[in-house]
Amino acid sequence: MGNGAASGAAQVMFFCSPFFPLHHSPTVKAEMVTYFTCYLESHAVGMEPFVAAYLTQLLARVVKAGWAEGGAARGAPGALVDLLARARRSGDRAAYGASLRALTALVTEFNTPTPGRTLTAHRKAAVAFRDAALLPAFSAALAEARRLAAPAPAPRSRADFMPGRARARADVRS
Repeated sequence: MGNGAASGAAQVMFFCSPFFPLHHSPTVKAEMVTYFTCYLESHAVGMEPFVAAYLTQLLARVVKAGWAEGGAARGAPGALVDLLARARRSGDRAAYGASLRALTALVTEFNTPTPGRTLTAHRKAAVAFRDAALLPAFSAALAEARRLAAPAPAPRSRADFMPGRARARADVRS
């Protein structure tokens, strides 16, 4: 790991600390959410696991901080569900896993109180998240779990590949 990668990882870990101030304008928070989501999608393949964990935590923390102001931060769960669907269709396992981890981090972040905020502000954000975004996130995760748990399709028999009359004769012989 080069010096640049180490300093980048240190920056991500600092930004994820509870002491990082998230008192930015709603526009800056929306840009941060967009940047982190795109970065997660494009760099998921070569990303170290601890960096991916901190990045998803940072994404969730910025979304939670911007949730009270409304706007683009409220679109982040939908963007993560879309990222999950794109990764599944493209077969990109790294982006698929990263988007599932990001959804998990988002739900976890909204369930834990943020240091420096009142319990009332935390509950208000958590209830608004539950009402607006928890069902789509849970539905997407449940659909993926069902898809992964589904049995593999049964192998086709030789009779399926035989044309018309030969297939009928094969069925009679069986």
